[in-house]
Amino acid sequence: MIKMLEDKLPFDGPLKLLRRGQNLVFVAQIGNTKKIIRVTDSKHRSKTALLEEIRLLNNLGHHLQFICKPQKGPQNKWIETVDLNNETKYITFFEQAKGQYPDLNCRNDVAIIAKCLAQLHHETSIHPQRYSRRLADESPYFQIEPDSQYSGSFDVLDWWENLKKENRSYGLIHGDFNASNMKLYNGQVKLFDFDDCCYHWYDYEIANTIYMFMFANRKSAIEKTIEFFDLFLLECSRHKSTSFENVKHFITYRVCLLNTWIKNTSKAPLFIKTAQKEWIDELNGFIACYFDNFINALTSR
Repeated sequence: MIKMLEDKLPFDGPLKLLRRGQNLVFVAQIGNTKKIIRVTDSKHRSKTALLEEIRLLNNLGHHLQFICKPQKGPQNKWIETVDLNNETKYITFFEQAKGQYPDLNCRNDVAIIAKCLAQLHHETSIHPQRYSRRLADESPYFQIEPDSQYSGSFDVLDWWENLKKENRSYGLIHGDFNASNMKLYNGQVKLFDFDDCCYHWYDYEIANTIYMFMFANRKSAIEKTIEFFDLFLLECSRHKSTSFENVKHFITYRVCLLNTWIKNTSKAPLFIKTAQKEWIDELNGFIACYFDNFINALTSR
């Protein structure tokens, strides 16, 4: 694919693959600067959706300096359309983030990224422009199903019914806010990969960041996640009002969502549908450990 892309578009240097996933992500020289090149299959996102993402990021980037903004490509277009192996691909271009990925075991790094997240949520709450992004909480793929094995799943459903959507608490979120989607350079954040940007409660995004830390450190002592939980919530709340209780419930909701995906694969994302039995067993072990141990530690905060 790299050779075909290089033949189709006039880059000023070789393409270097950075990441595989829903998109292929490369870096290459265009003019005097290096830019991120994202290759999106037309079956995954439409050109209209990509143009809306570009509008969103340009608007956010006007107010928030830490947003990696879209760039125009070598032919001065926001989106290039190319056919590769009889498949239509959309090519978009972004500012390259300098620096290193944050260390979530470093108190200072956690404080910096928490402030970044709070500022993002504040901006989308005071300028609630309507973008063509999904309402994640209303998607069938984000609806949890109660499991008699875990009584906590029924408690979360009861709590969910009383949640209200207000500008101060519900709006546009990044959707995948974690250490792999940002870099720190001279103490400043650069945030990228808004492919999963959607509408949800702001406290859900805080909870999901903690959930991902908890999952990544699932084989460590519970105290490690509790320490991150306390610090991240404290730093977020310094810059934007945060409901500790809602964050705790949203963490449980996120674990229940994983459980729902495993029990009902028709609602599951591809990484669950294609997972090997050994990995599913490990996920089930994580869920059981959460309800046996983590949930009590979190609710006692």
